[in-house]
Amino acid sequence: MERSLIENWTGILGVLVLVAGVTFLAVSLALRLGPLARFLLVLLVALALMLPSLLWGRRQRWRRLSLWLRSGGAALILFACVAGGGLPELGLRWLHDPRQSLLLVLLGMAINLAVATVARQQTIASLHVVVNLLPLMLVPPSVTTLAIASLVCILGEVLPRRRAWPRHRLIVTGAYALFHSGWFVAAPSSLLASPGVRVGGILAAVLVFATGLLLEHRVRPLRLSLTPLRLGTLLLQWGGIALALLLYPSQAAVRVTSLALAAALALLLSLRARRGGAPSLALADTLCAQALTMAAILSLAPLVVDPLLLLGVLLVECALFLALGLLQGDLRLQRIGWPVLLSVATLLVVVGLLAARGLVLPRPPPLQHSAVLLAASALVTGISVMLQRRPGVAKPPAFAGVQAAVLAFAGSFLVPPPTWQIGRAHV
Repeated sequence: MERSLIENWTGILGVLVLVAGVTFLAVSLALRLGPLARFLLVLLVALALMLPSLLWGRRQRWRRLSLWLRSGGAALILFACVAGGGLPELGLRWLHDPRQSLLLVLLGMAINLAVATVARQQTIASLHVVVNLLPLMLVPPSVTTLAIASLVCILGEVLPRRRAWPRHRLIVTGAYALFHSGWFVAAPSSLLASPGVRVGGILAAVLVFATGLLLEHRVRPLRLSLTPLRLGTLLLQWGGIALALLLYPSQAAVRVTSLALAAALALLLSLRARRGGAPSLALADTLCAQALTMAAILSLAPLVVDPLLLLGVLLVECALFLALGLLQGDLRLQRIGWPVLLSVATLLVVVGLLAARGLVLPRPPPLQHSAVLLAASALVTGISVMLQRRPGVAKPPAFAGVQAAVLAFAGSFLVPPPTWQIGRAHV
C-alpha cells in the first residue's frame, strides 16, 4: 500500500500542484509581459516538464515521475493553446482570428493524443484523451465542437489497438457520453431544429459508439471474459446509440427504422460472438438487440393510435425473443425471456381495463380490445403447454398459467353478453 501510494498518488498530486503553480505564475506576469511572451513562457515551462521523460524516462528509478511530468507538460501545452486563442481573461490570448485560434487548440489536442499513443498505462492514456474534451466545454455548442469531440474520442478508442485496456475504453466512452449529453442539452433549439444538425448528431454518436463496439468484438477480445468493465462499456455504447436514435430523429418512421437496423446489428454481433466462443458477450448483445427492438416497437406510438394493439405487437416480439433462446439452446435467454413476456402480458391487462373505463384515449371498440387480449391469452397458453412437455428447456413459471387466465378473463369482460349490458332487460 505504501509503495502504491508513493508511486502513484504522490506523483499525480505533485504534478497537479506544479501545473497549478505554473498557471498562477503565468497569470501573475500579466502586468510585466505581453500576451505572446507569456504564452511562450508557458510553453517553455511545459517543454521543461516534458524533457525529463526524454532524458531519464528509460530508467526504472525515474520512470514514473518523468511520465507524470510529461503528462503535466502536455496538459499545460493544451491550456496555453486554449488560453492563447480564446480566453482573454487569463492574459495569454494573442490570436484574435477564430480560425487561427481553432488551429492552435487542435495543435494542443494533437500533442495530448500523441502522448496518449505512446503511454504504457491506461490511466495516463485516458487522462490525455479526456482532457481534450475540456476546452470544447468552454465554448458555445456547435457542429464544429461536436465533430472535434467525436474525432478525439474515436482516436482515443483506436489508440490502444494492440492492448486490452478495458478501463481506458470505459473512461473514453463514458466521457464522450457525458459530453454529447451536455452538448445536446446546452445546444439552442434553433441549432437542433436544423435537419443537417440532427443528422450530424446521429452520425457522430453512431460513429463513436459503433467504433467502440467493433473494437470490443474483434477476434482477440472474443477470447477474453466479459468482465464488469467490458460489460459497462458495452452497455454505454449500445445505450448511446439508442438514445441518439430516439432523440434526434423528428419523424417516427425514421426513428423506428433506425432502431430496427441497430437491433439487427446487435443480433449479428451476438451471433458472431457465439460462433467465436464468447457466450457471455453473445448474451449481452442479444439482450441489447431485444431492448432496441422493444424501443423500436414502442416508437410506433405516434403511428399506431391504439395502445393495446401496440402492446399486442410487443407481446408477439417477446415471444419471438423467447423462441430465439429455444433455437440457440440458451437457458439463460429462456429464463430472461419468460419474465419479459409475462411483464408485457400484465401491462396488456392493465391497459385493456383502463381502456374499458375510458381512461386511455382514444377509446377503440371493445371488440378490438377483446380480440387482442384473447389472442394474447392463447399465445401465452400455447407457449406454456409446448414448453411444459419439451425436455431440456426452461420450464414456464407457475405464474404463466395464471397470467393466461387473467388475459382470457379480461378479454371476455370487455365484451359482455347483451343481457348483462346496462339498460337491457334481464331474462
